[in-house]
Amino acid sequence: MREVLGDAVPDDILIETILKNNFDAQKALSVVLEQDHGQDLKGKSKRAVSAGKASK
Repeated sequence: MREVLGDAVPDDILIETILKNNFDAQKALSVVLEQDHGQDLKGKSKRAVSAGKASK
């Protein structure tokens, strides 16, 4: 998982996720990526609102 994610995800998150998914690396990786993707979308929407242009 570390090879795919690099240092983007802390070790404790990786360990917790792999344990919760019964050492299924594919499932655990999917869970981590889905969580990360959800956070990216939230961050992007906040940035879009704060950087948005006023409508006419």
